[in-house]
Order: sequence, then structure tokens, then C-alpha cells
Amino acid sequence: MTTLLLTPFYFLRSLILHLWWSVSSIKFYENIFSDYKGYGLKYIFILSFFSSLICSAIFLDHLKKVQDYLTNSTISQEVENIDHIINQLPTIDYNGQNISVQEETPLLIYSPNNKKILAIDPSNQLLPSDKVKIPIIFTANKIVINLINADGGLVNTTPIKYDQIFGNQARVLTQEVIKSHFALILNKAPFILIYLLFPIMAILIFVNVLLDKTIIIITIYFFLRFASVNCSLKTCIRMVLFASGLFALLHFIIILTAPYLISALWLVQFWANLLMVLAILKVNNGKYKFFFF
Repeated sequence: MTTLLLTPFYFLRSLILHLWWSVSSIKFYENIFSDYKGYGLKYIFILSFFSSLICSAIFLDHLKKVQDYLTNSTISQEVENIDHIINQLPTIDYNGQNISVQEETPLLIYSPNNKKILAIDPSNQLLPSDKVKIPIIFTANKIVINLINADGGLVNTTPIKYDQIFGNQARVLTQEVIKSHFALILNKAPFILIYLLFPIMAILIFVNVLLDKTIIIITIYFFLRFASVNCSLKTCIRMVLFASGLFALLHFIIILTAPYLISALWLVQFWANLLMVLAILKVNNGKYKFFFF
């Protein structure tokens, strides 16, 4: 039993030490250069797994607070924006297929920072150029969800028929009715998250790191070739991936919890890359000894 407990402890301790050394030690990269033989893919996948685990826990916590709001109207910091939006919704008449409202349309709903977040447009009066800039649109017979990137470009559009959410019976959709129906949908979300989203997120994080670091690998490899430094492509891939450990672990976690720290993470990544390059030059210390004391 003691051995079973110690094995995960030593594994986690080793992983934490690797992450610390990756941003603090040139000697660490010298050892990676000379002693490791693989590509570093297993290392990045393990960190992607832990990142996905933490992201899923954070997402589940947020989801629980959203459920508490939808079912019990419990207000927390995480749902203030949702509450702000729902409180702006008018009473909607639903005939089992289409919706209508008494107010003049299109009716625009704004986020707390005064951005257009939702439009109610059963008469289809929105201009095509406006439709791709609003994340959620209530048309006559469906909800259109637009995935918009940070630059304001449309990434993907998903239509959802009203009867998929509210059934096909006529009713008046008040704010409370809308909240209760979305609460029923969210009740199934944790199971989807655990059994589907978690492994998918781990793979996406892993692939994202590999794609993101491809340019760095190619750049450093050709820089070293140009400088006549002895470093194979396999070694270069391994070095860059070990230098990207903290990035793989923290990138998506920071996006979910503290996006304002992204610049700091990129600064740490730059420092790790610098240590890596200096280690490669130190190993080839014949020409580049002047870099070091």
C-alpha cells in the first residue's frame, strides 16, 4: 500500500521539478540534450492531461453555479453576466414552432460592457453584416448561435430549432420559463463533460501545443543549422517541447480563470526558450564559450 501511495507522489514530484527546472536551469536543458532520446511527446501529453483535468474541474464548478442560478436564482460572480442578459429578455409568445414579441424588432440585448450579445429578430430585419457580429440571434423559428473569435470574425454557426428546447406546445416564454428549460438541458451537461469533453479537451490541448510550437521548432532548427551548431531535428523538437511544459499545463487554465495573465505566460515561455538555446550553445562550447562565465 505504501508503495502504491509513494509511486504517484514521486511521479508528481518529478513532474513539478521538471516544470521548475524548465524555467530556471540551463543544466536541465543540457541533460535533455544529451541524455533523453525521445521526442518529448509523452511529457507534453501528460501535462495536457493534467491541464484538461483542471480545466474540466473549473468548468464543472462554473456549470454548477449556472445551474444554481437557473434553478434557484442564486446569484454569484460567475452568473452576473447571464443574469444581466436574461433580465433584458421580453415576454416571448411561442406557438409551438415560431416566436413573436410585442416589442419592435429587432430587439437588441447588451452585455454589461455594452456589447451586443443577443438579438430577437423574428421578422428577419437584421442586416447580413450585423448577423455575423451577434453571438446569439432569436429568429422566427430557431436560435442561431454564432461562434466569434477575438478579432470579431465568424468561426462557426449553429442553428437550434425552438422545439428542440421548448417542445412543440404553444406557451408564453417568460424569463423564468426560459431559465427552467435551460436548467433541464444543463442537468445532462456534467455527464457529457466527464465522458466526452474531458478526453477531447486533453487531445485538443496536446495538438494545440504541437501546432503552436511547430514554428518555434523550425525557426530554432534552421537558426542552429545556419550557426553550424550540432543539433538534430529530433533533438530540437525534444528541447522545444520540454521548454513548453508550463505553457501546455497553464495556457487553457489561464484563459478560463485569468486571461489578463496570458502575456506573463508568453514571457515565461520566451525565458524558457532562451535557457534552451543557451544550453544548446553551451553544449557546443567550442565556438560559443563567450556566452558563459
